[in-house]
Amino acid sequence: MPIVTVQNQYLTFFPPQNLTTSYVLTTNWLLKPHESGFPEELTYKAYDNCNGLQVKKSLEKKSKLRVTYISNSGDNEELYFLMRIISLFNKMSSIQRTIYCGKTDIEYLKQISNEGIEFVLREEQQQLETEVILCFGSSTIHFLKSGLPVIIVGTYGLGGHITPENFEFLLKKGFMGRPGGAYNEEIPIELLAEEILEVQHSRILINQNKQIQALIKKNQIPDYDTLYNHLELFSIEYWISDIKRRWQLDMQLASNIQILTNGKKTFLVRQHINDVMASFNEVEALFFKYLLEKRSSKEAYNKAAIPIKDFWLMVSVLWDKKIIILYAKS
Repeated sequence: MPIVTVQNQYLTFFPPQNLTTSYVLTTNWLLKPHESGFPEELTYKAYDNCNGLQVKKSLEKKSKLRVTYISNSGDNEELYFLMRIISLFNKMSSIQRTIYCGKTDIEYLKQISNEGIEFVLREEQQQLETEVILCFGSSTIHFLKSGLPVIIVGTYGLGGHITPENFEFLLKKGFMGRPGGAYNEEIPIELLAEEILEVQHSRILINQNKQIQALIKKNQIPDYDTLYNHLELFSIEYWISDIKRRWQLDMQLASNIQILTNGKKTFLVRQHINDVMASFNEVEALFFKYLLEKRSSKEAYNKAAIPIKDFWLMVSVLWDKKIIILYAKS
């Protein structure tokens, strides 16, 4: 008797509504993928390259240090963050202040800004010259690659000047602000001024920059576009349609899938959101329990004990619903 059957009377799927892609590309490094119903194995972290925004050191000799805040494009709270930065910049007349942002609400932002604050619109310019960058979030990596000093001013407070010593910790926290900071906590103007002053007078920035570049390379964090292009090469049809290539796939039950039993019925349930993905009988449950560990395609096929055509049809459905994860052997 086959372990798994693909007839509807035995294996019934309940399609979730929020799984429409094969993977998730995220620049929100604090995202908990399980809580959104998506397997962590298919959630890839990438940094935002700000649509190729080029930032370089300002060579123009000026009496004031040039500091630029770069706003996060598409952030739902972008206006709120900009208002916070403007309130800080309004009190910092000793530096040359620039804000790089979108044109939405620009007239209002200019109304609440002092005359000394310059606005550069992302829709009109893809090059910036500055000496210090203020930013937060995944775009931080992009600006660190420019070699300029970066100070984190984010949703969780003042993270400060990024150094080789704090890089790894701030990276794990998504460059969102101060270690242990509270959401939308106040940013002390005095401390921000001190951070800028420290950067201005530091003589070890060149050496620090080399160390930070090495740390970025060590962590192998791709930009969004590069990762997207790489993942586009993985097509389930490419692997399964070829009768030789498909046997190179390994498979395993997704880490956010639980196997729950109620009487003679067994259910596949996504953790955290507790929605039922599929139901089947006790015998079929053995196959999914077998996939709790990574198995080769041939091992899974032998365990399923069904015709090859039905087996690969089932694999396609399980992958499509993110019940299993497929791994392509290099």
